[in-house]
Amino acid sequence: EEQDRVNIYLHPSTSSILIDRVEQVLLDKHKEIICDSFQELLDSDKEDDLARMHRLLGRINSLDPLMTILERHVLLIGTSIIEERIETAYGNPKEYVECILDVHRKYNELVSSAFLGNPGFGAALDKACRDFINDNAATKKAKTSSKSPELLAKYVDVLLKKSAKNPEEQVVLDILNDIMLVFKYIEDKDVFQTF
Repeated sequence: EEQDRVNIYLHPSTSSILIDRVEQVLLDKHKEIICDSFQELLDSDKEDDLARMHRLLGRINSLDPLMTILERHVLLIGTSIIEERIETAYGNPKEYVECILDVHRKYNELVSSAFLGNPGFGAALDKACRDFINDNAATKKAKTSSKSPELLAKYVDVLLKKSAKNPEEQVVLDILNDIMLVFKYIEDKDVFQTF
């Protein structure tokens, strides 16, 4: 509607100049205020509002602060979920891996939908996942970063032993694909082989 008004009342050559000026006045001068509300939107899971913010700040190439906030948020959520479930997840490889996958699935979906698969947001998600998988309550309790690959290897071992009895091969393949997501974030991959 606004674009139609511009086309009716203004010469076409002024359109890009006007859009640049409006973006500068409405977005660029207020980007800090806009970025400050990003964390609240993440906390509230307001996916539509996050998508709008991504589109707006993308117009003025100011997405870097949002990527940093997303990375910190995913790191905090991942670390806190494992910490909340440490008593059961520490001795239960399946629960440990499911905790990690739940966080990754949720925020991977957010990156795909709200942020249109933006590679910068994908990289922020990857860094946060790598950090919280390799340094969390389980690794601190074991006093070694090799606890994550150990739990992952034990889960794969149990899964493959069960799959011999389990006729649902597709289910096992889906789970193994999910496990490969976790594996790519493991820093000490050699430990995985020993288990």
